[in-house]
Amino acid sequence: MAEQQTNQTGATREAAGPAGEAIKARARDALWRVWTPLAAVAARGYVAGPHLADALRASEALSRQGFTVTLCHWSPVGTEPAAVAEAYCQALRQGGAATPGWYLSVKAPELGYSRALASTVAREAQRAGLGLHFDSHGPETADPTFALIADLLPEYRNLGCTLPGRWERSQRDAERALEWGLRVRVVKGQWREPGRPEQDARRGCLAVIDRLAGGPSRVALASHDPVL
Repeated sequence: MAEQQTNQTGATREAAGPAGEAIKARARDALWRVWTPLAAVAARGYVAGPHLADALRASEALSRQGFTVTLCHWSPVGTEPAAVAEAYCQALRQGGAATPGWYLSVKAPELGYSRALASTVAREAQRAGLGLHFDSHGPETADPTFALIADLLPEYRNLGCTLPGRWERSQRDAERALEWGLRVRVVKGQWREPGRPEQDARRGCLAVIDRLAGGPSRVALASHDPVL
C-alpha cells in the first residue's frame, strides 16, 4: 500500500511538472509581449529600423554629414547561421555603392563560427571593396572568433576585431591584431572575464590603445564615456 501511494504521489508530481512549466511559459510570453514594444521604443536611438533599406537611408544621411558608418545586422534569437550570412551578403551587395567607406560588423557566434559561411561573406565584401569587422561578445567567444579570423586572412585582409578594455587577455589580443594587421575597435566590455581579477575598464581601454599606438592597425574607440 505504501508503495502504491508513493507511485501515486510520483505520478501527481509528474503531472504537476508539465503544468507548472506551461504556467511559466505563459508568464514568459506575457512578459515578452509587454517588453517587446518597450524595448523597441528604447532602441530607437540605436537601431535605424527593421529593414536594410532603413539602415542604408540612415547611413547615407550620416555619410553626407562626414561620418564614417558601420552597418550591423541584428538577427532574432534562433536565426539559422546560413540566413545570417545571407543577410550580411545582402547588406554588402546593396550598400556597397550607397555609402562609400563603410564597413560591416559581423558576429561570429551568429554564423556558428562556420568557416564556409564566413568565407562566403568575405568574398562578397571583397567584391564590394568593403571591410568586415568581428564584434566582441562574451569571453568564451573570443578564441573561436579569432580562429575564424585566422582562417579568413589568407583570402581576405580587410578585417577588424573588437577588444574590450575590461579583459586582461586584450593585451595579448592586441599583439595578435598588430601582427595580423587588423583594424581594431576598443570598447570597455560588457562581460567580465572569468577567473581573472576585475579590471578598471577605463584604464584597460587606455592600456590597449597605448599598446596599439604607432602600429599598423587603425584604432577606434567606441564608448559612452566622455572622459575617454
